[in-house]
Amino acid sequence: MNQTLPENLDALVKERVAASFYDCSISKLQKDRMTGRGPAFVRLSTKAIRYRVRDLIEFAQERLKHSTSEARSEERRVGKECRSRWA
Repeated sequence: MNQTLPENLDALVKERVAASFYDCSISKLQKDRMTGRGPAFVRLSTKAIRYRVRDLIEFAQERLKHSTSEARSEERRVGKECRSRWA
């Protein structure tokens, strides 16, 4: 079920709407949130997580690539940073 985002960029949407926007599972979104790799989120309570539409769009735009080699070089750079932290 593909859900569209509201036009209001400051609107808060539920996890299922954010996951639908990224075409991923809710559990993938939750894992990325726990590791700090996902988009910014708002914690309304211990169980109520929301995402601002503006943040979902910005997160996707920040990861926009123009070639597969550009994407691979970014993955290698990030991988080196992670390995050097634990070395």
